[in-house]
Amino acid sequence: MNIDKHRAISYCAFKRCYDLLSEDLKNNSEYQKIFYPLWMGNWLTDINQTNAFFSFIPERTQDLESDNDPNSPGPVQFNRLRRCIGRKELERMERTREDKKRDYYQNRKDGSYVLPSIFHTRPDFSKRWENLIAALWDDEWSSTKDAWKFSKDMGEMEDFLSLEEPSAPGVTTGTAEEIGVYFPLDHFDVTDQYIIQGNEQVLDNREASEFAGYKNRDFMTSTVQEALKYTKQDWLKKAFDATQDADPSSTQQNRLTNYQALKLLGHGLHTLQDFYAHSNYSDLLLICLAEEKLLDTYWNKRIHYLAHKTDVGTFNAFVLHKEPSAGQRTGKATPVVTGRFDPIDTVHTLLHLAIDNIHSHDEETHTQENKKDGKKEKEDRLLHILFNTFSDLDIIQKVRGPIELYLDFSRQIDQIQAGISHFFMNYLVDPLVKDILQGQDQFVDAYLLLKDVTLHNEETLREYRKAGELLFHQHTIENYLRKEITEAEESGSMILPHHALLAKDQDKTNDAVKLSYKLSCALAAEASTEVLVKYFQGASFSELEPLLKRRYVHPQFHIEQGDAVKSLRKAISSLNVKWFWYALQNPKNNQSILGFDMSN
Repeated sequence: MNIDKHRAISYCAFKRCYDLLSEDLKNNSEYQKIFYPLWMGNWLTDINQTNAFFSFIPERTQDLESDNDPNSPGPVQFNRLRRCIGRKELERMERTREDKKRDYYQNRKDGSYVLPSIFHTRPDFSKRWENLIAALWDDEWSSTKDAWKFSKDMGEMEDFLSLEEPSAPGVTTGTAEEIGVYFPLDHFDVTDQYIIQGNEQVLDNREASEFAGYKNRDFMTSTVQEALKYTKQDWLKKAFDATQDADPSSTQQNRLTNYQALKLLGHGLHTLQDFYAHSNYSDLLLICLAEEKLLDTYWNKRIHYLAHKTDVGTFNAFVLHKEPSAGQRTGKATPVVTGRFDPIDTVHTLLHLAIDNIHSHDEETHTQENKKDGKKEKEDRLLHILFNTFSDLDIIQKVRGPIELYLDFSRQIDQIQAGISHFFMNYLVDPLVKDILQGQDQFVDAYLLLKDVTLHNEETLREYRKAGELLFHQHTIENYLRKEITEAEESGSMILPHHALLAKDQDKTNDAVKLSYKLSCALAAEASTEVLVKYFQGASFSELEPLLKRRYVHPQFHIEQGDAVKSLRKAISSLNVKWFWYALQNPKNNQSILGFDMSN
């Protein structure tokens, strides 16, 4: 799930929790400050994934410095880069790459993240990494406030609820150990790991271990259960226990002001939200409902067709299992699974982020002048991040002025070039076109429109061309992964679905896939709300745990409860509008989307 979706879901939970609090808690100004550390913890769970790239950095400082030419100017990294150009060096790196492949299941032990060794051997590197994350957080918090303001302007948020930054000095992104690293269970990801076979250590793809005995695990794969257990123990329980006091009023106050505990809670909420985004849960829920013909006629037929007859969206990311008694594939016989996350999924994710970044440049509210200001603002923010990251280097402060001067000069050159292009088109080409198309007013108008748009959006036009190419690469990866699933099914074997196909990271054009995406967002918002309400009401973790247990089960369990069907039908009908608007509201009868009473 993209960061902006986690942020939107967290907004919903923050607002809904406020609506359900007692009046004395609502009047406590400290509640306005809890979103800052809560969202910081949530955001860090995603941003620390970039640490995975350190797997490809030599783990010992001497590896960087070996064979270095002492007479050659420049930092060690430049010399190493120069050596890497040679074919022999590239071949050596290729041979050792498999040896450097990390076991990501060992990236967290005894309740703490395990950092790559370069953080221990290079203190300067570690400090710059911490500076970088802190600078990125400043930028993220600015975006968070802008998005919150937009929601208020749209009438989605009440004026009385605001985001305030705590004044306590300890609310920071923290040390490298606190920032953490990529850990699969933080996201319900399934990755390869090293296991012992005989006397050898081999790389296992986890296929067999994921599915083995899933019927005895409440129809869930091993990663689903491992991640749920880990989230409860390592994040939620620690946050609840750290703030629990024998005096209920002290507990409530601790819950509002212990920002480190709120960061832990934010981490846990991120993982609970990823359960819906990175699993087949919402797909299975719709399939199980359709199999029992419990939805509207259109949805019953539509979802059955997509699940059994086509290769569309997330519905074809996993294979339905056969029910022994009926001999046919059904949703209720299929376990809740989460996706593999391999290098190919990393490439797919990066392509998606690149396409999103290009499309975000074309905001409908932006005038041409605003776009220029936006470009300058992005450049300024990038400089802010870079300069803060390397603030310990004297040279950074010395070059900052010249770089800013160069950027201003570059922008002026761009304006001169644009002026020349406009002059050529307006005074030379336009009159000639009008002479050729005399009397053809509509052609002339269309030409002038396209010409004007092209001249004023040359950079955007190039980016959209690039976006088309990136989108093609993304579809190529998806088609390849679908083919793998089909071939495995034809051979009678089971393979895990890939994150690239399974994840509900964005809205889709297909109506049923769009519905599954919206349902996963609404369920994530509801689950987050339930945790926050219990937390700020002063409940103990032992009071929260049974509520999580009833929520995180196979969807067939909820369908077999009579109240769930009516609630789900109502939710699905409501989700045909914007999911965020629906997810912001607490149900009047306190009935969950899944049918149970949330007030208990």
